[in-house]
Amino acid sequence: MARSHGHCCQCHRSQLISPCSMTLLPVSLPVQMIFPGGALPSVAAVMASIAKNTSLMLSSTEDFALHYAETLRRWRANFNAALEDVVRPLGFDDAFIRTWNYYLCYCEAGFATQTLGLHVLTFTRPHNPSLITGTCAAALTAPVGPVVNDPSTPVVIPAGAF
Repeated sequence: MARSHGHCCQCHRSQLISPCSMTLLPVSLPVQMIFPGGALPSVAAVMASIAKNTSLMLSSTEDFALHYAETLRRWRANFNAALEDVVRPLGFDDAFIRTWNYYLCYCEAGFATQTLGLHVLTFTRPHNPSLITGTCAAALTAPVGPVVNDPSTPVVIPAGAF
């Protein structure tokens, strides 16, 4: 079920868009079982779609893959600690428990090795004045008060604006 795309990736994911070809790849069994029909677009696919369909610009990115691996490890520990008191009394059988443990381990390993990614992408509109920093930002964002057509009305420029 694995497909190699040469230099860029070894893909074991469903509905994941390859950063190489931006095509949909076969679904992995764990993802198909837990999130049937789910889609996990690559950062490259998101960027291509944003560029094609909007005028938004990428202003920042954050990668949480390693943090999410730890989150999954803790979820798995908490899940297994609650088997007798919570999970089994709710009617979940050993097959369900094995499936969830497999899925949590699979994802934890994927994020720990950065085979899977978890990114927060922040986009902004072009020429967004809130992205300007420093003294120019103070001048651009300072309140200017009511517009008056009287040339004798003083114009207030914040200290240090220039």
